[in-house]
Amino acid sequence: MISPVIKDMIKIPDEVKDAAINGTLIFFIGAGVSRLAGLPGWYQWAQNILEQLREKGLMSCAEIEQLKTLEPRKQLSIAKIIAERKSSNLDFIKSLEQESEHDIYRLINKIGCACVTTNYDKLLKTDFPKDATLSNITNGTDTTSTEHIRVWGKEDLLEANLRTPGNIVHLHGCIDDPENMIITTGDYLSHYDNEFVKVFLTNLFDKYTVVFLGYGLEEIDIFEYILKKGQTKKESTRKRFYLEGFFGYQEELCKNLIDYYSVYFGVHLLGFKRDKNDFNQLTEILKKWSSELKVNSPALVDDLSFIDEVLNNG
Repeated sequence: MISPVIKDMIKIPDEVKDAAINGTLIFFIGAGVSRLAGLPGWYQWAQNILEQLREKGLMSCAEIEQLKTLEPRKQLSIAKIIAERKSSNLDFIKSLEQESEHDIYRLINKIGCACVTTNYDKLLKTDFPKDATLSNITNGTDTTSTEHIRVWGKEDLLEANLRTPGNIVHLHGCIDDPENMIITTGDYLSHYDNEFVKVFLTNLFDKYTVVFLGYGLEEIDIFEYILKKGQTKKESTRKRFYLEGFFGYQEELCKNLIDYYSVYFGVHLLGFKRDKNDFNQLTEILKKWSSELKVNSPALVDDLSFIDEVLNNG
């Protein structure tokens, strides 16, 4: 009998274990993880913003219903245009502020590898001990905590900020700096044309083993765009993994997507079963992973090679 590709429990790939030991493991966190913690997904967030327009008398219910047929990022873009034309302010972070921590975040934080996220919230709080001087930080950073360093400015999208376990890199900005959050279509086009962003993604996918968590249908376009922008030379080893949930009857769909992501993006999809716990099954998987993954800092020889690389390119 052929083994199913959708499993209740995902075994940690050997490449992920090795990367953790070598200090080159990165978790890439999407909106699906924040939704498990009770934050709104893209559709709900867009509805919250449109409701602000209604409350301010800038749009009627009928106009809002028409906008709901569009995908969320278009809704948010149009909402911002309308508000600016009417000299009105929208509170984009109102529903994104949350202090309570869901199990899935406690587990990710416990694992302690460096994280890149397209989320704006601050529920990632990894606490791996580190020497803050390893990071070259300018604007868009939170260094008030001795437990981790959180960056979001384009100038801080540097490989140096990936090399210290526990660092958190917000690719699309952070709620601490709402003016620079990447929200509208124009924001995305400008952001991914920025040289810092392109070099950062290239280095990320070229030099690190990356595990994607929380990228479902709502963010699939962003997910694939990031992969395309970070496309590097063809790898003979497996360095990019994507955990996604499926129901048991979606076996053929999962098989086809495994081939799709492998052929076009060099990503290895690992399907977990949603039948019992829905997407909360990801939390159960990370419980096991957190007890098995041992994250280290990069080896000294890698640090020296990195310093040489910076000096030679400086």
